[in-house]
Amino acid sequence: MKRLYIFIALAIAFFSAQSQTLEDILTQVAKNNKQLIAAEQQLQAQMLSNKTGLTPSDPEVSFGRMPAKNGGGKKTAWSVSQEIDFPTLYFARTKLAKLKNEQASVQFQMVRQEIMLETKTTFLQLVYLNKMQQVYQQRFSAIERLTQSLEKRLKAGDISKLEVNKARLQYIKSKNTLKQNSSQLTKTQLELTRLNGGKDIECNHLFFPEAELLQHDAIWNELQEADWLLRSSVLEEKIARKQTSVARNEYLPSITIGVESEKTPDEQFTGPRVGLRIPLWAKKNTIKAAKANERYQEAMLESYQMELKNQMEQQLNEAQSAHNAMQEYQQTLAALDNKAILDKSLQLGHINTIEYLRELEWLYSANDEAIQLELNFHIALAKLYRYKLK
Repeated sequence: MKRLYIFIALAIAFFSAQSQTLEDILTQVAKNNKQLIAAEQQLQAQMLSNKTGLTPSDPEVSFGRMPAKNGGGKKTAWSVSQEIDFPTLYFARTKLAKLKNEQASVQFQMVRQEIMLETKTTFLQLVYLNKMQQVYQQRFSAIERLTQSLEKRLKAGDISKLEVNKARLQYIKSKNTLKQNSSQLTKTQLELTRLNGGKDIECNHLFFPEAELLQHDAIWNELQEADWLLRSSVLEEKIARKQTSVARNEYLPSITIGVESEKTPDEQFTGPRVGLRIPLWAKKNTIKAAKANERYQEAMLESYQMELKNQMEQQLNEAQSAHNAMQEYQQTLAALDNKAILDKSLQLGHINTIEYLRELEWLYSANDEAIQLELNFHIALAKLYRYKLK
């Protein structure tokens, strides 16, 4: 029987090794996720939209035919004209469009990062559920064997029915726990499939990926360089400043140039026409509004920098607490070896079945807590290191 357990453990480890790595899964989801595909299309549409309005307005063509009242002839007139804004306005609008395109790209990366974080969190939950499935299966097999053994001893009159009933209840509880975990495992696997655009993706891992908890200053320095939301806030401030520049340039006059012709029965007049549009009222308060928005974006950037640092410190404290608790549990449980002691005590008759099951339940609870803390640590770390997800 011991060899069978060793074989099962090796088989599970083999299939886990054959399963796709976290990096493979993230790559597949980045390629197949429906929300990400839609966001990419939206990005292309937004970038094209940002390029509109960078050229002069359309030329104007007019034509007129005017007969005389007394029927003595007619006059025809036509004109072609083009309005051109002040050249610096085109330069300002082009730079603004580039900033808006950069902002659109950053916002796409923010959506991508959220999906990658959700995928990684789902992967970690699957690792936890796979590990618990193996643990629950071992516990169920053990209580099944114990219950069968106790029922034989009950028939022989060696033990009381109370002990057997306690084992039977533990057997039912263990069976239900195994089923519930299996159901949750299926549900989480389907969630990973959804993230992968409906395409099946295998995840049989039993071990969490290796992770290192960096120091505060190292994380903060990396975060300032890589956080997409911070980049978005910086770009919003730059866009606000450039919009102020556009608003100022819109107060510069525009020129209309063209050719105009009039023809009568006796004469024909053709020549250039030039006009000047002076913006006195149409753009009133646009500069004030742009400056107000600029100050708002500056304040928002400063506010988000403080919020980002505070959020990072909270997530770092959460990860450190989970890590310390996880290590303490793991070290204590590894040193105790209570399962072997309990089995031997039951075998030698030092404790009865009820005492054995009560102590075993406490031991199982401690082991479950240790694995849960391991999951909490890795999820906290995933959130803390979200800026590393590409």
